[in-house]
Amino acid sequence: LPEGLSKEAFTAFLVACTESLALLRKDAESINKLPFRRAVLHLCELGDELLINFEKDPQDVHAARALPDRLQRLHEILTGYLELANQRNQSPQTVRAIQDTEKAVTKAVTKFEQLHQRLLENNAIDLSTNAKTLDNLLDFD
Repeated sequence: LPEGLSKEAFTAFLVACTESLALLRKDAESINKLPFRRAVLHLCELGDELLINFEKDPQDVHAARALPDRLQRLHEILTGYLELANQRNQSPQTVRAIQDTEKAVTKAVTKFEQLHQRLLENNAIDLSTNAKTLDNLLDFD
């Protein structure tokens, strides 16, 4: 585990993320607008991949300490979105709030993709470094 992160805190981090992702999946089931539903589900898939990465390489948690909070906030936003989106009569302000929510969640998907890509790049650099070290050791023998 990374320095300064206890096993309990690491476990709590993973559990909080897992619980929030489950809530986001449930939210997605209620979204009628198919492209937006797909965006939320894609965000959940990225979250799952991030959790797998954290379990393999706990050091990466430092790059995503705010993840449990962000996932919880996304769930809260989607809860409000669903309340407004499911109303039959919508005012212009309601429509604008729905659109703003969709934009914010789409931006979150982009940020999750960037985080995932950054962590994959770090893993690739680590692997390349280890391979070069092994290669050098083999040449030395």
